[in-house]
Amino acid sequence: MDERYDMIRTAMDGRFHYIRNYMPHRINGINAAYSWQMKSFQEWERLYLAGQLDTIQSAFFRPKPHEELYDLRADPDQTVNLAADPAYRAQLAHYARALDRHMLAIRDNGFIPEGSGLEGYAQARGDRAYPLRAAMKLAAIAASRNPSRLALLTRRLDHSHPVLRYWAAQGLLILGKSAQPSLSALKAVMAQDPSPHVRIVAAEAVAGLDDPAAAVRFLASTLDHGANTPLKLQAINALTFTGAAAAVRDSVVRATQAEDIGLRSAARYLLACIDGTYRPDFPVLDREHFLRSVTSA
Repeated sequence: MDERYDMIRTAMDGRFHYIRNYMPHRINGINAAYSWQMKSFQEWERLYLAGQLDTIQSAFFRPKPHEELYDLRADPDQTVNLAADPAYRAQLAHYARALDRHMLAIRDNGFIPEGSGLEGYAQARGDRAYPLRAAMKLAAIAASRNPSRLALLTRRLDHSHPVLRYWAAQGLLILGKSAQPSLSALKAVMAQDPSPHVRIVAAEAVAGLDDPAAAVRFLASTLDHGANTPLKLQAINALTFTGAAAAVRDSVVRATQAEDIGLRSAARYLLACIDGTYRPDFPVLDREHFLRSVTSA
């Protein structure tokens, strides 16, 4: 959505709504810079950080489950997730299978990172160029956030196909601290994988497991020197979520002048976070002051 990367697929029939989140480490309310500059969003976040919201109101700011299932007849607002309820196991499996069939039928190319040379209708037709079934299987394992799959995900970092390496790295990123045993493998990927998309995911994972300095420098270098806008957008997304971007503030400042509106917006939000002009505990943000501060830096 806008400048933030996420991947969600759904299936529904008017009664049940099934949702599969492939990036459950990202929060429900996608952190789009425009929204987060609004006074209403800042007040909402301030209340969340102060612990003044209930479970439903807080869900916006929390990571997503891998799977969701809602009974639209009994729960039209979709606040009661039935995915883990044994009584709905059959329905969960039914909609999951239906979604898988549809994704295979349409040759869903969403598993390919944006800006990759593998993107495109013709490129995604054949399994040799784009092993969709294998990508779907590995992405589901990655999104399950299951530490018992650590060894498998780590082995897949050496796969010959970049899409599978990308989802292996995503799986280790999603595991967070549970991926600590794979830190050396992730550092090697960050340093030398042929795919810059895979290196970026590995860098964000490394930043969460180790001293983030090297990872942040790599991400800033991609931001400064990359010619591929989606790749640079992926890099600034990763930088934002490392929480360590202050060390490369100059690169973020340069990105605030990017021609691409998504990249520019993401960079301005990140710069505001670095400089303290964005503060969720301060409910009223002077938008004009914010824009002046990020364009004159």
